[in-house]
Amino acid sequence: MKERITLDKTVYFDGLITTYDNMFSASAISAMETNIMDAPFKYGTKDNPDQPPTGLQCFEFEHFHAWQTLWNVVNEKLEDLEGLEYRRSNLNFFAMGEDAYYHKDDCDWTLLYYCNSKWDPDEKGETKFFITDEDLGDYKLQDVKGNTNPLVLSIAPIPGRLCFFKSSINHSATGFRSNARFVPALKFVEAGKGNGTGIIVQKGNQQTLDIRSQV
Repeated sequence: MKERITLDKTVYFDGLITTYDNMFSASAISAMETNIMDAPFKYGTKDNPDQPPTGLQCFEFEHFHAWQTLWNVVNEKLEDLEGLEYRRSNLNFFAMGEDAYYHKDDCDWTLLYYCNSKWDPDEKGETKFFITDEDLGDYKLQDVKGNTNPLVLSIAPIPGRLCFFKSSINHSATGFRSNARFVPALKFVEAGKGNGTGIIVQKGNQQTLDIRSQV
């Protein structure tokens, strides 16, 4: 019997952050998790130049079946990404209890995939966003006295969830309490800026796009 999939979309602050749930079947989530755990990771990437490295990274993620699965979903189902230009991908690994520093990504938009097949709130593992008035535009983060205060928003790593956000927001990964944390990140830029691959996201594209020879 074929597993039934129904897309659930949640939008925060007029699209500054968007999550998508129920994009993948349980069997697809399990298969991608297994595939991702075989990736070769390297140490040395810094969130910010004046801070020590955190976690491990794999910059060969385009060579994995899980990447192709995500890329197909981006083109076929995520209309919010239509017209964006693909830049690159990386796969992040954090050991138990290991947290990243707050940082901004070197692109315009970032798409995260939570590949863990199970999760409990006590396990942590959220992506935290440090949001200020500068990020929000017309929104104002003020108390009753008019003082400006930042907001920390946490996105739970629900199995199979996608999290799409403006890359200029300071954000940080938090490690799981008792398991390693694997999270692929696909990076996009506004088309025509000259710092992408020239490959444009096209809604409804059923073609398998193998860009591995181009990045």
